[in-house]
Amino acid sequence: MKYAVPLVFLLLLCLLTTVQPGCYYDNEVDLYGTACDTVSMRYSVEVQTLLANNCTACHSPAGNQEPFLDNYASVKTAADDGTLVGRINDSDAPMPPTGLMPDCNRDKIRAWVNAGASNN
Repeated sequence: MKYAVPLVFLLLLCLLTTVQPGCYYDNEVDLYGTACDTVSMRYSVEVQTLLANNCTACHSPAGNQEPFLDNYASVKTAADDGTLVGRINDSDAPMPPTGLMPDCNRDKIRAWVNAGASNN
């Protein structure tokens, strides 16, 4: 009986050192990056904002660089003839010249073009 307490203590110590707790934390953002939602892209919300933030400083009448991307009609023309998607994905001559937009932003524009480039 005098060995019962040390034996139980030794047994518990062995169990605690060999069985690792299941405390593990990971989340989808850490593992896979942020999700890029390309469903239901709208010109007036997502696309126009992306173009305004990345393109229209140069591609507008004020910037004097064609194609102009400051109005829907011009953007639609560039979308329909492939110029828009082609240029934003050209790593040899990136647009904007400071470097390609992040993949997610380019995917959003591509999704909008593939869905018909509607004025929504």
